[in-house]
Amino acid sequence: MGIPFFSSSVYGYLIQSTDNLKQINLINQRVIIDGNSFMYFMYETIVMEDKKKQMSQRLTGTPFGYDGCWKIFHETLSLFKEKCSDVKVVFDGILKSNSYRRPDPDRRSRLYSVNNEEQELPTLLRHEFVDILRELDIRIFVARGEADPVIVGMAKWENAYIVAHDSDYHLYQLSQGFVPLRCLNLKTLTGPCFQLTDIFGHIDAAGVALWATLIGNTFVGFDKLQVTVDWILNKKILM
Repeated sequence: MGIPFFSSSVYGYLIQSTDNLKQINLINQRVIIDGNSFMYFMYETIVMEDKKKQMSQRLTGTPFGYDGCWKIFHETLSLFKEKCSDVKVVFDGILKSNSYRRPDPDRRSRLYSVNNEEQELPTLLRHEFVDILRELDIRIFVARGEADPVIVGMAKWENAYIVAHDSDYHLYQLSQGFVPLRCLNLKTLTGPCFQLTDIFGHIDAAGVALWATLIGNTFVGFDKLQVTVDWILNKKILM
C-alpha cells in the first residue's frame, strides 16, 4: 500500500479492460494469498452485498454475523484448497513507521458500513479467518514486517501465482504473475493475470523501482532528481 492513488490509476486509466490480458485458471496451480488484503477484500465484498439486502438480513449489522461470514470465507477458501495444487497464506508482521513516507490524506485504512459510518474490521474476524485456515489445513506464514516482498520472494521460489487485493504487486517482476481479487472469479478461480509489462510497457524492473520510490514514498528535490536523470542518461550512453 505504498503509492497514493496507484490503484485508481491502474484500474481506472491504464487498464480499463482486461480482455487483452492473459487469462489464467488457478486450478492445479500453486497459489500464495496475501492474508491481510484477502480478509479486507472479502469483508468489503460482504459489506457491499449487504447494501442490497433488508436490514434484518445483513451480516454486517449489530450484532455482527460471524456465522454468516464464516460460511462465506469457508466456502471461498475451501475452493482454493480443493482445486489448487498448493495454497499458502501470508500475513503482515510488525509494521514500522517510516518518517520519510509521504502520507495520503484521502487514503483510509478503515472500511465503511452500509450506513456510510466509519468502522474497523469486526474484532474477532481475523481470529475467525485464521481458524478457518487451520481447519482447512492451509499453511499460514507471518512476515517479520510488510508481507509484500516476502510473498513475492516465495512466489518466485515456488513458481506460484500471487492472489491479493493490493496494487503494489503490479510493481514486481514475477515468475508466474499477479491475479487481483477484484478481477478473479471466486466461483471458477479464473481471471486475468498481470505481469510488470502489462502496466509499465518497456520500462524494466529497475526503472519501475526508481519511479515508485520517487513518486510514492519520499519528497525529492528537483536538483537531486536531475542528478539521477543525468546518471541514467550517462550510463546508457556509456553502454
